[in-house]
Amino acid sequence: DREYIQVQVPEIVSQYNLNMGGVDLHNRMLAHYRSYHRTNKWPVRFMEHFLDMACVNSWITYKDDQQARHTPKKDVMDMHFFKMRLSQLLILGVDPSADTKDSDDEQPPRKKLAGRPGNVSLPPREVRIKQALHLPQAMDLSSAPRCR
Repeated sequence: DREYIQVQVPEIVSQYNLNMGGVDLHNRMLAHYRSYHRTNKWPVRFMEHFLDMACVNSWITYKDDQQARHTPKKDVMDMHFFKMRLSQLLILGVDPSADTKDSDDEQPPRKKLAGRPGNVSLPPREVRIKQALHLPQAMDLSSAPRCR
């Protein structure tokens, strides 16, 4: 006969389980959003791994800060968008913590129209306000005019 008995969990196991949630989340995000580059050079792989670790740790800290501020979940960036946003700001060299209040081109938020998707401003707000480097992107259009 199968019988279930209650066993008291040792203190060391309960402490381990208490602190391992963050490590599990870190490992899961690191595996899911890893930067893959084909190279056998160990310094490159080493740096990629530590950049990925720094990005995941930053996102976990960001998420915890947003929870402490009681920000709605829909307004919190997921890991993929956080990593893209972070890379954009690092490439463009914009300091998002700098004061942006004295900008002349700051516009009030637009009202959303029913049934229409909201507009997404590209480049990021920090780049627009600071007038940092943002270049137009070439579009691959099949109906674009061609020079002959």
